[in-house]
Amino acid sequence: PQHAIFIHGLGSDSNTCQPPEPVLSRVTWIVPDLLGHGTDASPKPPGAEHYTMKHQASCIARTLEQEGVTSLFIVAHSMGGPIALDLLDMCRARGAPEVTGMIYAEGNIDEGDCFGSKKMVAGGAGDTPSSAALYHSAVDLVNVSTDGTLWP
Repeated sequence: PQHAIFIHGLGSDSNTCQPPEPVLSRVTWIVPDLLGHGTDASPKPPGAEHYTMKHQASCIARTLEQEGVTSLFIVAHSMGGPIALDLLDMCRARGAPEVTGMIYAEGNIDEGDCFGSKKMVAGGAGDTPSSAALYHSAVDLVNVSTDGTLWP
């Protein structure tokens, strides 16, 4: 069976990334909370190494293996992008699951540059047409990447 995973960005959690109803029936969705977010917001001992992109990807890869996922479509938003790229490398190195495609919405190639969309959304629509457009673009990117229209 085809699985899809949505890897959220900084300041989001699984509650903000739920796919709409028509898409839910097409694949089995996995929408985890990254470490330090949502239901997993408590700090993990011993420290910061648990919050690296590579460690986040490693946790997801272990979950996929435990769940027996063999085919995966990845949707990543903002900070979820660097995590998705690490996950893709891990899946290729292990030979499973097969990654059938990936949407990298508002991605940050540099993991240190994961704050743009959070600033846009936190600032609200703003008073100018350009700030309103940027705000709605950030929100729309999350919505369109989960509605299924961009999928192969």
